Amino acid sequence: MNTLDPDRDWFVGVRYVAQRFGQQIDWQGLQRLKAQVVVGSEDTANDIQISARDALYADGVNDTGSNRVERASFLNGLHRKAGVDSRLDGVQGAARCAAHVQRAVDAFFRAL
Repeated sequence: MNTLDPDRDWFVGVRYVAQRFGQQIDWQGLQRLKAQVVVGSEDTANDIQISARDALYADGVNDTGSNRVERASFLNGLHRKAGVDSRLDGVQGAARCAAHVQRAVDAFFRAL
């Protein structure tokens, strides 16, 4: 997960994003967003950890939590720290299934 941390290299953080992509991060633009982070309360499998032997591994890549519930909470905190109007919706009893969290997503968009 990208941490929006300017002190960590891409993709764990956002240092050197402008050099890599030719575009600065629009921090003020982020602060105008409304965001929803939604996760099922039972989405607790730890199958999202990236092994140090994996080509995608980078220092700090697993620092955001051991499962999707922990990472969703971490991501929501990152959004809020960056000034994004973000909310975390945990759907009780749901695991990793988009259909089970759809009502929460629909409610978020209806409220916009």
